[in-house]
Amino acid sequence: MVEGFPYLFYLYYCLAALVLIISFRLLSNYFIKLYISYYDKYINMLILGSNQRACDFYYFVNENKLLGYNIIGFMDDENYGGNDIPIIARLRDFDRVLRENPIDRGIVFLPIRSYYDQIISIIDRARNQGIALQFMADIFESRDGYVSPAIMGKFFGILYDALPLDDWRLTVKRAFDIAFALTLLLACLPLMLVAALCIKLRDGGPVFFSQVRVGYRKHHFNMYKFRSMVVGAEKMQADLEDQNEMTGPVFKIKKDPRVTGIGRIIRRYNIDELPQLINVLLGDMSIVGPRPMAIRDYSGFSEDWLRRRFSVRPGLTCYWQCQKDRNDLSFEEWMRLDMEYIDNWNLIEDLKICLKTVFIVLSGSGR
Repeated sequence: MVEGFPYLFYLYYCLAALVLIISFRLLSNYFIKLYISYYDKYINMLILGSNQRACDFYYFVNENKLLGYNIIGFMDDENYGGNDIPIIARLRDFDRVLRENPIDRGIVFLPIRSYYDQIISIIDRARNQGIALQFMADIFESRDGYVSPAIMGKFFGILYDALPLDDWRLTVKRAFDIAFALTLLLACLPLMLVAALCIKLRDGGPVFFSQVRVGYRKHHFNMYKFRSMVVGAEKMQADLEDQNEMTGPVFKIKKDPRVTGIGRIIRRYNIDELPQLINVLLGDMSIVGPRPMAIRDYSGFSEDWLRRRFSVRPGLTCYWQCQKDRNDLSFEEWMRLDMEYIDNWNLIEDLKICLKTVFIVLSGSGR
């Protein structure tokens, strides 16, 4: 056997496979298109309405003939989209158009608010002639978030939410949360034991600190941390309110007198946050998401748009956590970063935030 032959064989094999896959795809598309056009197997559609969304749908169908759809034309009282489209009749001629044309499906783009009575009439008239109707109207405009069908038994509705609840990416995100939390817990167990021992030896007080936080959909949960402050620190906060250095409802002091010596060390490298991995495993938190808010801070929210941050699970890290100067950012900038995360969320972005967090933690910029 000639030396190097296996590598050439694998190269030729991959090239041949690639050529065959592309050829099969092209040939299959060609024969599907030929079959549809020769045997006239198109599904004939009639578009009711002529707004821009109706025109966009028309162009989409014409550019994707392999879908097997054919647009007979438009029906509307005027050309509201102003595009070059075939309007074959007015809405009042709906019965006649159905009688005179082989139509399989009517596609309704009429605005419900102003055409409600006419749409009800169209439904009855289409049923009389055995024609299917498909509604494509944008019932409610949603600038942010996701729209999906919501079916519960015989009840059909439309769901608007910040994130797509049935999206496979959320399943992957949850699987990543569990795997990452377990891995990090096992890897950091010796460090956590040392931290717990140091905290206990300092003053004999409790190792862990638990505080009720506002989480997903504003449900309350107990968030866990290593105790970094003196025992009874929460009761002392009222006397320190005049020293608060943050704008808005959040309370933060750079040199908080309640923080212990051990507390400053574990805060600097975010070791005090490690017990929150338990919250991740319990499903109260995610690895990436807006930081969970204390009830005291949440009660100070003055505008409702701030509460959109609770439409996703709170996280160990987020855009704000990745900022080197995060403690100098204003409350409004912090909230803006949270909204930016919600509006642009994806799995790749989560990985980027995790990597940035690693560098921030190693730099020891926490406090």
